[in-house]
Amino acid sequence: MGENQPDHELFYKRYILPSMIGLIVFVFSIIKISISEAEKRTTIDMLSKQVENEIKYYEKINTIYGEFRSFRHDFKNHIICLRSLIDAKENDKAVEYIDDIESLSSVEKKQYNTGNIIIDALMNDKNDKAATVNTKLMFSGMVPTTGISNVDLCIIMANAIDNAIEACGKDTSEKPKEINVKADFKQGYFFFNITNPIFETVEIKSNKTIATSKSDKDHHGFGVANILHVVQKYDGEADLSADDKQFTLDLNLMLRSE
Repeated sequence: MGENQPDHELFYKRYILPSMIGLIVFVFSIIKISISEAEKRTTIDMLSKQVENEIKYYEKINTIYGEFRSFRHDFKNHIICLRSLIDAKENDKAVEYIDDIESLSSVEKKQYNTGNIIIDALMNDKNDKAATVNTKLMFSGMVPTTGISNVDLCIIMANAIDNAIEACGKDTSEKPKEINVKADFKQGYFFFNITNPIFETVEIKSNKTIATSKSDKDHHGFGVANILHVVQKYDGEADLSADDKQFTLDLNLMLRSE
């Protein structure tokens, strides 16, 4: 009877163990595919948002230029009217006429001169957003118009500034805050630096990404990752640092020759 008893160990090695290994491999393959699809959807959503933002900035610029052309069309007539009031010694009426012209003109005042009209519009838009959290967006330097696409510039600057505004929004005091943005390009490189105050601990991971504090981690925390992707695309370098008061993002990218 002992000879007729099944060899359970042999059965386990031949059939059960390979089946379990195969099942585990299959499960991991499904998980990997699911993660890959999720990353693709996230990437598509991110790119769609960046394109929508750039279209919005172009439309804003076209609106500004359209209003300027309209104002320029009537400018000569306004000068004639003002000159006639001044010649008639109607100075009070002349001042009143100037006030009326200002109220009629809805041309947006240019707050930033980055050297790139797309980034000018972006900076104006982000400054309005920063104002909602009692923050001013400061800029110095110049932004290139060649060697790097406007889409990639928008990915870098929009994400960096959005993250800075979000950090400033965590301040519970009423104190005014500043986000300082610096940009320059020389000798074939684009340099970008942004600093902002922080009001909570910032965890910078070994891969130079930042752990998001938002509960919906599947749809947040991609801002810095998207920036780093563009930096890598242009063979650049990135440095992130944070202490108990300030966060700094420092980038340099190699501009492409035309």
